[in-house]
Amino acid sequence: ENPRKITLRNKVLFTDRDEATLLADMSRQLSNKPVNMADLRRTMYDLDRDRNDFLNGKQVEIAFTKCGIHLTPDVRARLLLATDRTGAGIFKIDTLMNYLTRVVPETHHTVMLGNNHRPRQARVAQLPIFQNQPMLHAPWENNPRPPVETQPKYLPDEGFSEDDRMMHEQLPLQQPKPQAPPPLPPLPLIPVEDHYEQTFDAQRWNSDFQYLAQALYNADEDQSGYMPADAVHYVTATYNLVYNLQISEASLATALSTAVDPNYGEVNLEYFITVLQDAHFRENNVY
Repeated sequence: ENPRKITLRNKVLFTDRDEATLLADMSRQLSNKPVNMADLRRTMYDLDRDRNDFLNGKQVEIAFTKCGIHLTPDVRARLLLATDRTGAGIFKIDTLMNYLTRVVPETHHTVMLGNNHRPRQARVAQLPIFQNQPMLHAPWENNPRPPVETQPKYLPDEGFSEDDRMMHEQLPLQQPKPQAPPPLPPLPLIPVEDHYEQTFDAQRWNSDFQYLAQALYNADEDQSGYMPADAVHYVTATYNLVYNLQISEASLATALSTAVDPNYGEVNLEYFITVLQDAHFRENNVY
């Protein structure tokens, strides 16, 4: 049997030392910042459309942006890794808030009323300045009596008799029907693969990929350079989702099977990172 063990707490590869480091980094980045944790909690529950108290990584990022929670990508990714209790890339709102409020307490603004407090009188709605303009009110509100017609609408020499005038007034006014605008031509369909190849930025991808590589090295508790395949798969899948690296499951499986050391039965991290990067580039025709 392999004597090496990795501490898994709630199926998350995250140790007490990692947690202390994460809280210290969050404290440095959020201290003395005008952040409202109560507002963040409300925003998260507003984004929880399924009402199951979980958010995905994109929803967490939206909530942070709306509420001014600015964390560096590495710290944000480690926070998500610590709060993913299912391994499915979804994060429990209460667990996220427990971490955040340990750094910035959640406060609710209240108003204290003294003994001399007198409640304000109810304000009477003021009429707008254009209240006296007669055309802003319906005729029956200002003058319930029918108006007295002082002059016939059509003079006798215009060819209208009294009966014609009454019939003309009784006929409803027919409004022209609005014409529907012509349909827009269909947009050209761009295959997702082609679009990704055209917009693939290798330099930016490599920059984000470094966070994944560093996370793997940080997860190696005894710094031996080896980890079990399931632990490597979990960390890689999590950071792939957080940073939108778009690494396919096929590339990940290839890298895992290639980098397993037959002597240890575990994954060589340095070799795995190199093979994974190469497999992703070949799959996207970067070479």
